[in-house]
Amino acid sequence: MANPKYEYKFVTVELDESNLDPKMNHQALIERMAAQGWRFVQIFSPPPTGFFRDQHHYEVIFERPVEA
Repeated sequence: MANPKYEYKFVTVELDESNLDPKMNHQALIERMAAQGWRFVQIFSPPPTGFFRDQHHYEVIFERPVEA
């Protein structure tokens, strides 16, 4: 059996600047993407940047197999 190949999708979730709450519900996002055939892989939070070391977003990573 050959190793499967995958495609990946990276969805950026912006954070509200005033309270750092996500502007998108991650659970609803994962359910919506799963309904389209994507499998949740992980949430990536890049290191804070800027003078105040602010966090501006995170990325939700999905994968699905592709035909060879």
